[in-house]
Amino acid sequence: MSEQPPYGLTDIELDELNEYLAEHPGPYQFGLDAAHGLLSAVVVAPEPIAASEWLPVLISDDGEIADADTNNRVLTLIVRLYNSIVQELEAFSYQPIYAEVEDEQGLARLSPRGWCEGFAAGIDLRSEIWGTRLGSDPRLLEIMDPIIRLSAEEGVLDIDVVGEPGSAHERGDELPLPGEQPWHEQASDDALPDEAGDDPPASDNPWQHLLEPMSEPDYDAALNAVAAAVADIQQYWRDHQPRQDESFDADNPLLRRKRDGQWVH
Repeated sequence: MSEQPPYGLTDIELDELNEYLAEHPGPYQFGLDAAHGLLSAVVVAPEPIAASEWLPVLISDDGEIADADTNNRVLTLIVRLYNSIVQELEAFSYQPIYAEVEDEQGLARLSPRGWCEGFAAGIDLRSEIWGTRLGSDPRLLEIMDPIIRLSAEEGVLDIDVVGEPGSAHERGDELPLPGEQPWHEQASDDALPDEAGDDPPASDNPWQHLLEPMSEPDYDAALNAVAAAVADIQQYWRDHQPRQDESFDADNPLLRRKRDGQWVH
């Protein structure tokens, strides 16, 4: 990584912010990778989101900050990280911050899980708008393909299709907590082959192919496609602004989970 990025924070400052988030966990225990995902979703959101809405998702207001200088320093770093995302998207140089974790063989690998959790939390801030549009416009679903597939692969995504016959939304049931039982791991009796060996019926769910397990090449390709997807999402909402009937509903979360690991840009 370079010592001085073209925009935003230096590596030392990124380390400083990551250390603070680790020592002072917010309500979702987000690290730097998740913070970057959250702010990315806020920047490309369908409508402006005030800092008073997204900042409490990232840091807690519990009085643990020791002094005003520390408070101002942390807020400055977060605002500069936000501004760097804005600038990088405008300059076509945006890149997500992923975690670096060890696999089962002890080898380092990139993990988008934290970034996806943060992006999901940002979507939650305008969940009704996102949910309504994802259910009505396949173009947005296609643009978000790599983000949705990586979120599902990493166990972040939990989704119930609004309006699908028998869905929890239609029945009025309480949805499972995000991440506890990923939608793509749930199988109904109707989806299983019968004793005669017949194939299960084809799904009409437009999300189905996005939630299936990924091959290693597909996973790597999706990792590399996230940056372009974020830029395309921003352009999509600029070209197709929310309608009046796509209202904000804070009680309809889409995606969220927790993760650990080191950040990598």
